[in-house]
Amino acid sequence: SPPGWGRLTRAWMTPGAGLLTFLCSGLLGCMLMYRPIVDPSAACHNLMPAFVGLFTVPWLLLNMMSRARIPPQRTSVSSVIPGRCLAHGLAAGCAGGAFAAFFPAVTGGVGAMLSGHALSIRDARTFLFSQGVARSTYLVGSLLLAFLPNHPIWRGSGGRLVAVLRQPVGRGDFFLALASVAVATAAASALARPALCGAARFITLSSCRGISVASALMATALVWIAAGTKGLLVTAVGAAIGLLPLVFGSRRLNCLGVILVPAAVEMSGLGPDVARILGLLP
Repeated sequence: SPPGWGRLTRAWMTPGAGLLTFLCSGLLGCMLMYRPIVDPSAACHNLMPAFVGLFTVPWLLLNMMSRARIPPQRTSVSSVIPGRCLAHGLAAGCAGGAFAAFFPAVTGGVGAMLSGHALSIRDARTFLFSQGVARSTYLVGSLLLAFLPNHPIWRGSGGRLVAVLRQPVGRGDFFLALASVAVATAAASALARPALCGAARFITLSSCRGISVASALMATALVWIAAGTKGLLVTAVGAAIGLLPLVFGSRRLNCLGVILVPAAVEMSGLGPDVARILGLLP
């Protein structure tokens, strides 16, 4: 097409939608941080309705409206992955998971995406392998960082969840955490194949629309139980924002602005000023 404003507009439509998604989700996160609308008894679920709306509801709605059919599932005869793909995925996954485990407010998915771009992952098998490695490194790394002897850091979701229940003291807790990771890894390795085969049989016998409807009802019920009617309102607002990546083809990771923007504003020391500008504080 000839150059002009129309071509420039089309070129910026997807990046612009990503920026808009990031800013809107960040604004929602700031509102929930400084002016929570859920009851104080449900304060631990303050972000849960927003996450359900941003990441769960839009894709369930898309599945319910589409006519996509789940293809037949079968076990692959050959499951050998080339060593080059394994090495590439291992390097990218470890780098992304370690980055997410060390830096606050960065999840395993964001770390895996950044490392995948940095190390130029294009092969589908390498991508899937790196995603698993990144999440394993993120969860295990954040857990073990919380149990460093006499120096708790509490990075990542795993470490913070454990820190609520128990404060690590001394080397005994560190070795106990190492043993727990070893046992959990062995159990996951043994259960991975039967769990995946069972899931494949289940989705083959079910319809994509039926699974989506049941999942949407379950998500709505969980939000209502955890945060009540106000939580459902937050979910609806989050779903409207989460539909932007679907409509304009941008990345849904931009919805993580709901965490990244409030965290960046607060860590920079501008949190109270931004809250007053937005009218969230008296």
